[in-house]
Amino acid sequence: MYDSNGLAVLTPEIPHFEWDGVSVNSTQLIEKLFFESMELTTLPTSLFYLTEIRELWLEGNKLMQVPEGIGNLRSLRILWLKGNQIKQVPSSIGDLGRLEEMSLSDNALEAIPEEMGKLGMLQRLGLGKNKIANLPASIGLLKLLKQLSLSEAGLVTIPAEIGDLEELRELWLERNSLKVVPGSIGNLKQLKVLFLGSNQLTDLPDEIGGLQELQELWLEDNQLTTLPATIGSMDNLKQLLIGSNRLSALPDAMNHMAKLNYIDVRWNEGFRVNDWLSNATMGRLNVNVDKTTNAVPGYNHQSGMKPNVKA
Repeated sequence: MYDSNGLAVLTPEIPHFEWDGVSVNSTQLIEKLFFESMELTTLPTSLFYLTEIRELWLEGNKLMQVPEGIGNLRSLRILWLKGNQIKQVPSSIGDLGRLEEMSLSDNALEAIPEEMGKLGMLQRLGLGKNKIANLPASIGLLKLLKQLSLSEAGLVTIPAEIGDLEELRELWLERNSLKVVPGSIGNLKQLKVLFLGSNQLTDLPDEIGGLQELQELWLEDNQLTTLPATIGSMDNLKQLLIGSNRLSALPDAMNHMAKLNYIDVRWNEGFRVNDWLSNATMGRLNVNVDKTTNAVPGYNHQSGMKPNVKA
């Protein structure tokens, strides 16, 4: 049975059930919709009457836009639009004040609306594989954000407000066109994983040493000639990947990084091994090198490590 809006009406004797793509709760309200890989090109207007829906999964379709009506779904906790052809997100996205997870990765976005900064409950945000170029300053208002994926997003700059994301644990910025990292990145006191590989960085700000909880730092395939001595202040750093740069040595200030157990310095032509680094490789520290590096006995030649998988 259907109502005047074309939506299914449930009978009282069926308190809770699911059928393909739809989950209904005990109050007979639709709470989850899974419409993934169905080649959808548009969304029906009736969808936006489902004001109690909590999860909307639309990954892998052919949607080119998100209708303004999306703002009516104010009970949404999860909105998954990854792998479509979306070019623009409406300002009404800011009305989804209860949203906790959202992915717009692998689309054709060229801009992010300022209103996204209103999503104060958001904890996980995917914007990778787009053509965004610049993020709005309002990104810094997402105070509860823990994971931000911007891999291959087309970025040429990062706003200083990125440093306001005080709960951020993982930041993925690899495969963009970044030339500068703002000093405010050092304010991310909870950050554990930072991916900056495959950009156009020539140096890093001294403030990066403020990342006291960082465990993994990925800097491979840039144009770095030096690393700031403040990296030696990263007491929890375990993995440092700096292959395919222009480094000639590592800062002596890194000598006392007790938890550092892996460094990848492959393809840094003419790299010079510091005395402390030579001694460290005899014990706990594994260093990955190649023939372009001035290697010394005691190095462990490894195949390289792979990053954690992000959603």
